[in-house]
Amino acid sequence: QLAERSSQAEAANRAKTEFLSNMSHEIRTPMNAILGLAQVLERDRLAPEQRQMVQRIRSAGRSLLGIINDILDFSKIEAGQIRVETRAFDLAPILAQVQSLMGEMARSKGLGFQIDTPPGLATRLRGDPLRLEQVLVNLTGNAIKFTERGAVQVRVLQQDLSATALRLRCEVADTGIGIASEQLATLGRPFAQADSTITRRFGGTGLGLAISRHLVELMGGAFGCESRLGVGSTFWFELPCQLATGADALPAAAPRLPLPTGPRLSGLHCLVVDDSRMNRDVVERALKREGARATLAGDGRQALDSLRAQPHGFAAVLMDIQMPVLDGLAATGAIRGELGLVELPVIAFTAGVLAEQRAAALAAGVNDFLAKPVDLEELVAVLRRWTSPPAKHGAAALAPAPAPRPQPASQPEPPMDFPEIPCLDTRRAAIQLDHDWEFFIELLRDFADTYALAPQQVRQALEGGESTQAARQLHTLRGTAGNIGALALMQSAAAAEDAILSQRPDLEPLLAAFAAQLAAVIDAIGPWLETASGSTNVNPSGD
Repeated sequence: QLAERSSQAEAANRAKTEFLSNMSHEIRTPMNAILGLAQVLERDRLAPEQRQMVQRIRSAGRSLLGIINDILDFSKIEAGQIRVETRAFDLAPILAQVQSLMGEMARSKGLGFQIDTPPGLATRLRGDPLRLEQVLVNLTGNAIKFTERGAVQVRVLQQDLSATALRLRCEVADTGIGIASEQLATLGRPFAQADSTITRRFGGTGLGLAISRHLVELMGGAFGCESRLGVGSTFWFELPCQLATGADALPAAAPRLPLPTGPRLSGLHCLVVDDSRMNRDVVERALKREGARATLAGDGRQALDSLRAQPHGFAAVLMDIQMPVLDGLAATGAIRGELGLVELPVIAFTAGVLAEQRAAALAAGVNDFLAKPVDLEELVAVLRRWTSPPAKHGAAALAPAPAPRPQPASQPEPPMDFPEIPCLDTRRAAIQLDHDWEFFIELLRDFADTYALAPQQVRQALEGGESTQAARQLHTLRGTAGNIGALALMQSAAAAEDAILSQRPDLEPLLAAFAAQLAAVIDAIGPWLETASGSTNVNPSGD
């Protein structure tokens, strides 16, 4: 009976974890569209106030997307898989970000909002800045949500413990609904609210407090709440911190750059390594759009051959992780060891990286990560972060920088969106591909030709005992599906891939769902391929 109950509990926990994982993916899809549209809108001609609002949308959207990604933290915490890091950081930008995001939210409800810090507050600390900001945003968002009038106040205090250590205390006080004393004990439990009417009245699941409490405890701190029903609440947490020393390099603050008016990667030469020709083409075009050039390799062995021929010929390597012949981790290890190129930036370019895969990639020598499908702004930001100005790479490594195109006297009309196609997020695809309709049609044709038989190929690999090969096929398809906006297919392929790698018993229905989703995508794009074949001048507006 104990064994049976233990099995049932494990099954329930897996179901909850899968639910959280699926929901995070579902929420992430519209968030990507919001961020992409805001990115396009910001490049249009806007009044200063409008531009400021769009910038706030993008800033808030990026923070929200980060929080959405961290929803999975709860299941990882329960499984003991989450880790906190310790590094030097500056507290001031974190408080400024909370002020910007939460202040706007509070003012929209007519609430006062302020962050109070004492004179002489130490801001150069060692700890986990991402988790600290996540807890502050969670607690402040909760305070604003449950406060209908009055104000929300964030207080930051410190207690010096020694010359090199202190205890940081953060308090979030509100004048909201308050919590009855007998219900305080339930707070911080997963999916728990103060009473049964809270969810209906304010929304939410209570998961934010549970994550916050767990994160604080993982960082070695304490978490608590003081409240009076109808008066307000004060949530607080304390964290032990070390003072950053002169030897601790703080991450460079990203400068506020003007909107791009020309190529931002002029002169850079990148080695793009991916087993999917479609993915290589997309990245190559994105680099070319920003003034960089690319050498393409289909696997890790080809990449090593290119680097042997030109050991100092590249500013960075964009490296897919899962590839045949020689995968990205082995290739990166060879770049660092066999070739001795320890300073060459290697950026992992992949459709998905689990925590353990990320750790393995970092151990192999990867410097940073980029998610598929490629986002132009993230690509530019990562390459600018890891590459020096072109002059420092040597003339042999670089192509001549293309002359910037003259800017029109007036802002041109924004390009048209792609037409709606079932099963595809064509608006997102248009943003990703810079509204290049002909290239989009080319990608659709390549996708149909390459992956029409993918379900049969995956099953054949599984029947032959080649589960790794089957998972790799699904992984490669995920990245290319994202380039054409087939986001539901991406998720279906990801679920099947995870089931194969985890040897889960529910693989068969997931493979059936993947096959059905792929068939629907192939059917949806078929008419557009026939139309494009009959005419070389297809109007994406449908007119």
